[in-house]
Amino acid sequence: MRNKFLTKLFIIVIFLFPIIVKAECSEELRTLFNENEEDFSIIYEMDPSTKKYTVYYYNPLPDKFDYADNLPEGIEWEIYKENLTANYDVPVGKYEAYVVGITGGCENTIFQKIEIDLPEPSKLSEDEHCKGIEEFVLCQPDYDKEISYEDFVSRTETYRKTKAKKEEEEKKNKEKERNQIITKIVNYINDNLVTIVIVIIFIVVVVASFIVGIKSFRKSRRLE
Repeated sequence: MRNKFLTKLFIIVIFLFPIIVKAECSEELRTLFNENEEDFSIIYEMDPSTKKYTVYYYNPLPDKFDYADNLPEGIEWEIYKENLTANYDVPVGKYEAYVVGITGGCENTIFQKIEIDLPEPSKLSEDEHCKGIEEFVLCQPDYDKEISYEDFVSRTETYRKTKAKKEEEEKKNKEKERNQIITKIVNYINDNLVTIVIVIIFIVVVVASFIVGIKSFRKSRRLE
């Protein structure tokens, strides 16, 4: 879990006294971090409706390390799933996060600095060429790659045509499956027509006999 007290003030203190803090840190924990450094990661995704981000912190060793950051005050967060913390509704901006020790004499020691760059929503996502294909990668609000407008138009049109063709094929396949089911039913009826007629007649006779029996029973009750 990301400790809330490891925030801006704490980071400033760490930078003011780095030598004193690091001198107390065990080599065992440093080695452990070096072996797992690549597993610490921060990823993010934008909510198209709010234009804000959910930022995920992955910590492979939560009993040894934690994250400190300078995200705005009041950011709601929770343990999203094992070793993964979700921070909700983070506004656009550039932030910093730090992997810090919480045990082994390395309490408050900074092991890694991670830049968090949450860009402004892509203007391309609001372009008319994205209407109806909002799921396309170039139409995502957080798309931040350099691309010429001509290339953007070309790729969106290609995607639109590919999507339309795929939807048409899916429609034809569903229609084909429906026709196949109908054909199977018709063939089954044709192949078993005599049996089906006999079963229907039998059911009609049973139902009719039951109705007659009920009426006879009611009539006999009235005569008593």
